[in-house]
Amino acid sequence: MDDGTADRAGVSFQTHSFKVEEVELLATALNHRYALKTSLNRNKGAWVVYVHGSSVGALKALVGAHVLPELAYKLVPRGTWTP
Repeated sequence: MDDGTADRAGVSFQTHSFKVEEVELLATALNHRYALKTSLNRNKGAWVVYVHGSSVGALKALVGAHVLPELAYKLVPRGTWTP
């Protein structure tokens, strides 16, 4: 739950410690299994999975009920959070 962050328009999974092939596999699985629009972005010299803003609602519908209230802001693009 804590290895992700809200970005300007979407959200990302902080997959810094994984190999690029593993990050690609996760991004592809999220796209094929859940129809989430994803891409790989560079962050601090490593690759992270970025979920595009157009898919944040679908991601929230999938996992929102399982996210602690204190971490719910991570499913809202930066600058739009209102508790």
